[in-house]
Amino acid sequence: MDSRQYEPIVDRLKSGNLIPFLGAGVCMVGRHPGERWGPGKGFLPSGSELAEELSGMVGLPGETRLDRVAQQAFNGTDPSLFQQKLREFLGVNCKPNGLHELLADLSSHIRLFVTTNYDTMLERALNLCRTPYVRVFHAPDNKMGATYFGWTESSNGAVQLRTDDEIAREEFGKRTVVFKMHGTLFDEAPEDGDYGFVITEDDYTEFLSRMPIPRAFFPQLVKSSFLFLGCSLEDPDLRVLLRMVSKHRGVVRSWAIQRRPTERKKQKDRAVWDVNQKLWEERKVQVLDVDITEFATEFGKQAKEALRP
Repeated sequence: MDSRQYEPIVDRLKSGNLIPFLGAGVCMVGRHPGERWGPGKGFLPSGSELAEELSGMVGLPGETRLDRVAQQAFNGTDPSLFQQKLREFLGVNCKPNGLHELLADLSSHIRLFVTTNYDTMLERALNLCRTPYVRVFHAPDNKMGATYFGWTESSNGAVQLRTDDEIAREEFGKRTVVFKMHGTLFDEAPEDGDYGFVITEDDYTEFLSRMPIPRAFFPQLVKSSFLFLGCSLEDPDLRVLLRMVSKHRGVVRSWAIQRRPTERKKQKDRAVWDVNQKLWEERKVQVLDVDITEFATEFGKQAKEALRP
C-alpha cells in the first residue's frame, strides 16, 4: 500500500480532530501469522476466539458469535460465572500491544477514543504514559436507570455515575476521554460488582434501538474523522453511529483499516467484503486494505515525525 495515503489521517490527528475507534481486531496487532489465542498466551483473544473458548460451558461447542454464547449463558447458566470467565480471559496479565502504546503516545492530540472492547489495555497504556484521562462507559446495570453513564478518572479509579448534563458540565475536554460503548471490565473489580456489558443478542437489540451516547460528545463526533481499527465492516454499531452523526456534518472523511480477504479465501467472503466496502464508502469512510500491524508501524512513524517539535 502507498504510505502517502496515511497523510490525510496524520493531518486530522495534528488538528485534534481524529477519533480512533477500536474494535476486537486490535488484539491481532503483533501476532505471528496464524497464531491462535489461548489462556496464558500474553495477548487478548478476538471476539470469535473468546466465543469459542466460552461456548463449551454454555452448551454451544464451536460457536464463534459471542452474542449467542452470552445469550445462552444469560438464559440457561450462571451469568456471574460467565462474567468471571470473561474477566479471566480478557487480559488480567496481558500488556498493551504496539497499537495501544502508539495511541497512548499520540494521546496529547486525541480528545476522544471510542471502543466497543471491554478490556483495559488502552487505559493501561495511557497510565504508562502518565496521560490524565476520563473513562466513560455504558452501564446498563447501574441500578439508577439507563440515562446514567459510568465515569472513572485515571487519578483514583473510583466509579461514579453521571447523567448527560453532568458529563457536559465536567469540562472533560481538558482531558483525554475513553468512551467504552459496550461497557468495561476493571483491573480491580468494584466492590459492588461490574456494571454490565452489551454482550447478549438482547443487549445489542436494546443498545442499537437507543444508541446511548452522551450528548456532550456530539460536537467532537460531528467535526472529527473516525479511524476504525480492528472493526468489522459488518458491525451495525458503526453504521448506526455514522448515520447519527452524518446528518449534522459536512464532507468529513473517515478511514477503516481492514485487510481484504485473500484469493485463498472463499469467493463468498470476498464478495461480502466488496459489498460492505461500497456501503462504507457511501458513508464517506475510505477502507484501506492493509494489515493492522503494518498500519500501526507505518502510521506510527509518520505521525511521530509530523508531530516532532
